[in-house]
Amino acid sequence: MPCTRTEIPLRSIPAGDGRVRQKWGLQVGTDRLEIYRGKCPCGAGDVSIVFCTPDHPWPTQSKWFETSISCGSCSKKYSLVEQNKAFVLIEKEEEHAREELWREYLHRSKALLSSPEVGELLQELEGLLEYQPSMAACHRILSAHGLDYYSIGTFRKKWSGASDWIKNNIGVHNLENVMKLLGKGSVVIERELRSLEELYENYKKPFPIIGTPLVDVSNYRD
Repeated sequence: MPCTRTEIPLRSIPAGDGRVRQKWGLQVGTDRLEIYRGKCPCGAGDVSIVFCTPDHPWPTQSKWFETSISCGSCSKKYSLVEQNKAFVLIEKEEEHAREELWREYLHRSKALLSSPEVGELLQELEGLLEYQPSMAACHRILSAHGLDYYSIGTFRKKWSGASDWIKNNIGVHNLENVMKLLGKGSVVIERELRSLEELYENYKKPFPIIGTPLVDVSNYRD
């Protein structure tokens, strides 16, 4: 498929007569390569998968795919998604159900982190960190309990106080480590963490697919 380019003004240049003139150039286009075309499930239209890269001479990691289903009926019923390094057809209802699971996960995660029980834990953690004699001591404690993975140099650059660190780094993914660090237990928090973990695992499960995978795209991701 051809690459399209459009001339656009790259920047304004003041002219000697007081007016502003535009320096014109070429907008970077996109190279498109259709890597799959086949019939939709009902056979009335086509399914297309196109691999896209920016059309310029500079190194880039920018790569993406454009997908389409030309059949009006199938486009309302199915979606094209990348799964396990291949594009597959799935039912839109399943996709919407996963989106709802994700919304629920985010809502309940936020609710847990805002709860009084977690608030008390984070206040205690803040007090513990503020009590330490140095940033290096904070780094040692946090690293030992799987709460920070940066080098001490990077940790120093990012550190702006215990409160900010907690706000930017503590979530449901490592809240259990906070409890272990503080030697605290909470049936309520632990039960909700297990429930959130199960919810997340259900969200991440592979989609049931329609038919077989359409095209392997692992080579296009390298």
